[in-house]
Amino acid sequence: MFELLKEFAIKSLGQLLPFLVRWYYKPEKLAGKIKIQIRSSGDGVIFDCGELPYVRAWLEITNLSPFPVEFERVYGHFWYGTRLSPFFFLKRFGVESAHDTEIFLEADLTNAQAEYIKRNKGKMEHKLSVSVSAYVLCKVNNFEIQREVRTNNARLQNVGGNA
Repeated sequence: MFELLKEFAIKSLGQLLPFLVRWYYKPEKLAGKIKIQIRSSGDGVIFDCGELPYVRAWLEITNLSPFPVEFERVYGHFWYGTRLSPFFFLKRFGVESAHDTEIFLEADLTNAQAEYIKRNKGKMEHKLSVSVSAYVLCKVNNFEIQREVRTNNARLQNVGGNA
């Protein structure tokens, strides 16, 4: 009789446990355990206002959840006082639990946007940010992340003066 109860309890727990894990780790809780920031070492963001203007950034993504996650897509906008250029990172990549990874983002700027940056050099650095949205897959729950990441780790190139 005891063996029958033990077998029933194990089977029931096997069906109940995934429900309890999903209930405890709601999408909002999992999203809160994913940290996204601009790379702090080296250049985090580069605005190049030369002949072919562009912006580049390196994002550090840290998974503090107890589960591995897979980023299906990362997209958003670069900001320099105003919204500048959209970016899309459509390559899937995984981040194990308690690990981090870096991704490289790049987008072209129009000549008008490059001129705006040149005119506002030294005025808008405190308003430099990257708005990031990401769709994340996890065995427990899939979720979307939306963050605005601010940084002072930026370099302006080809803006005239002492850049």
